[in-house]
Amino acid sequence: MSLSNPHLSENTPLLPKDNDDEPRTPASRTQFLALYTAVLIEPIAGSLIQPFIYFMIQSFGLPPSPDDPSQIGWYVFLIHSVYSLSQVVSSIPIGLLSDRFGRRKMLLIGLAGNIVSPILFGLARNFEEAVGARVLLGLINGNTGVAKSITGEITTPLTRANAFGMFNFWASIGDILGSLIGGYLSNPAEKYPDVFGSSAFFAAYPYFLPGLVAAILGAIGFAANWVLLEETLPDRGGNVRVVEVEGKREVEKSGKGTRGARRGKGKFLLPDQAWPPVMALGLLGLVNAMNYDAFPLLANTPAGGDNGGLGFGTRRLGLMLSSRAGFKLIAQVSLCTMEVNWSRWVLNLSASQLLVYPPITARLGPLSTLRLGIFLLLLTTILTPVLPSIPYDFLFPPLLALLFLQSTGVSLSLTSTYVLVTDSAPSQAWLGVINGVAQMGACTARTVGPALLGWVWKWGRENGAFPWLVWGVIAGVCLLLGWETLWIGRRRRRV
Repeated sequence: MSLSNPHLSENTPLLPKDNDDEPRTPASRTQFLALYTAVLIEPIAGSLIQPFIYFMIQSFGLPPSPDDPSQIGWYVFLIHSVYSLSQVVSSIPIGLLSDRFGRRKMLLIGLAGNIVSPILFGLARNFEEAVGARVLLGLINGNTGVAKSITGEITTPLTRANAFGMFNFWASIGDILGSLIGGYLSNPAEKYPDVFGSSAFFAAYPYFLPGLVAAILGAIGFAANWVLLEETLPDRGGNVRVVEVEGKREVEKSGKGTRGARRGKGKFLLPDQAWPPVMALGLLGLVNAMNYDAFPLLANTPAGGDNGGLGFGTRRLGLMLSSRAGFKLIAQVSLCTMEVNWSRWVLNLSASQLLVYPPITARLGPLSTLRLGIFLLLLTTILTPVLPSIPYDFLFPPLLALLFLQSTGVSLSLTSTYVLVTDSAPSQAWLGVINGVAQMGACTARTVGPALLGWVWKWGRENGAFPWLVWGVIAGVCLLLGWETLWIGRRRRRV
């Protein structure tokens, strides 16, 4: 009896072998280069103001007590909150608009905001103008949610964890640049009198130079994405994914691109299985926002007596913040396998140069890695209030160790949550709205966090509960986040 297919024989395996030559990612190198340029730019605008915002608020002379650390802390947290509140308002509309008109257009609009807003912020002469500049940036800067949607569309399940790892890698570089720019270029007339001492403009606008440099970097990112980034939103044919629903395998199509029908049970905008990781991302955003904003304020608060701070200036704080971001970058590199061709091309480094042990996520999976990151965040939150009691000569080794552990926790938890949120989408038709809602949740957390912490900070200082009460609240949110992870993956999982 002859075989109908001449390529088959009795030695042909029943199951096909994996094709090692199959592309590990459907996108080109230039796509990733453009995307990560955009990812790099957005954190600069956020971290830029951290080293000098305490002194900028102090220079506004706000009543009733311009030099009162508790009052300054309240206004610092408030200016962080209005930025995040603006993102709350715009996140879902930006996600829906990216589904309708394309990812590339919305990403470019966000990058344009990163050009205009830092300049306006540097020119602010009072608190209202500073708030207006941050609100403008928050309303049009939806890069994070859109970039996550693009990442989900240009990767495969094989490369998604690596791609989101690199997502945080470049965001960490943005944090480093923003902290260094804000710390070293603010108030240049006093710091560099030989160069800027004779300039009346820089004396009148001491925070313009960091904003100008950030705007130039934003313009470079805009140009790179205008030239290199291609639209990833499918227009025809839709997208197919295999999912498991209540133990049965099912093939889903999104119809004609994301304009097709979204299938699957769901409520309140999203499918049921998406809500647990989306809520976890919101709580994680709350923890990170509190830690992110509270530490610079603790560092800028005068040391000694009843002040309870570390007494850092803008340069030293900028260096510490860039170190924190650098530790996050190192931790993030350790999470990436670096086996994907585009990541080797971007970093020009081999896996053996970056890794000592196999990737954590490959061993534990994203959910267990998330829980490990939460544990590290809880540990460092409990230890932070001890710092002001350490003598200054012995402060920096434990401070750097704490920042390293905290940054590792942030990297582990953020990358894992991004993967879990993306994997909760039944099809690409859901990516825009899921990431939009996730971004809105994270921004809501970043709005509530600083506002709540501002009140706790002020009350704690006035009632002798500082700094333990502040970081006690953050620890409570960490525990709530750990509880939320118990619900992830219970309803539906992709196969």
